[in-house]
Amino acid sequence: MKPEQLGWVAGIIEGEGSISTTAVQKIGNVYIYPLIKVTMTDEDMVRRLHEWTGLGRVSGPFSPPSRGDNKPHWDWNVNRIAHVEALLTAIWPFLGERRREQAARLRGRVAERTLKRAQ
Repeated sequence: MKPEQLGWVAGIIEGEGSISTTAVQKIGNVYIYPLIKVTMTDEDMVRRLHEWTGLGRVSGPFSPPSRGDNKPHWDWNVNRIAHVEALLTAIWPFLGERRREQAARLRGRVAERTLKRAQ
């Protein structure tokens, strides 16, 4: 990606995204997986994230519960360890303090990989 594209991707993640982990139980263990997620009502922006990065997947539209004029939204999820790490490395210079802290927590938890034996 060009530097301006990296900046745009980082800006969208800063404003509309999250950098976190999910826990999944498999064969008696709880495993940690990384997740970079952006949820937006602007489908074209979500699809541009996917197109420019070449990572993750787009899903939706998802309809919100009927409460006024809520619009459908789309999700862009990146959850492969190598892809998340590559994306974080590429956009790191553009991230603010809060997202860098989230990325550091994500890296620490993924490094542990197996949290505990499931009860």
